[in-house]
Amino acid sequence: MMGGGPGKHRGVHLCRTVNKPILPITAFGGAAEEIFASELKNFDKNYGRRITRESYPLLDEQFPDSIDELVANIVGLCSRPSTSNAVFGVMAYRKELADSWHTIKRVVQDYNFDCERMDMVPDTDRTFP
Repeated sequence: MMGGGPGKHRGVHLCRTVNKPILPITAFGGAAEEIFASELKNFDKNYGRRITRESYPLLDEQFPDSIDELVANIVGLCSRPSTSNAVFGVMAYRKELADSWHTIKRVVQDYNFDCERMDMVPDTDRTFP
């Protein structure tokens, strides 16, 4: 997840409910910073057997040299606890973020993961009432 406001907490809650790792990218600010701090505080309980404590701070890189490198590092981190090849990007889907989304999708696909935006899947029921 990247950036975001209070609504991001609903997505995080859903991830926790189904025991999915939460990987907040703090470089974009917003709720991701607060959620990163919370996840790091409970790291051993939530990720101790799936991700090393040394690798989790990759998500907290504030001034990456390149967005491609940042996304590549994060996708590498995502692949460690993953049990499937499906990736759902938790982010705002505004027009001004289209380039960011396309970069994330391209790099994710380079690592042989499927990357979907839930608002683009026609047969998906609403996540929230």
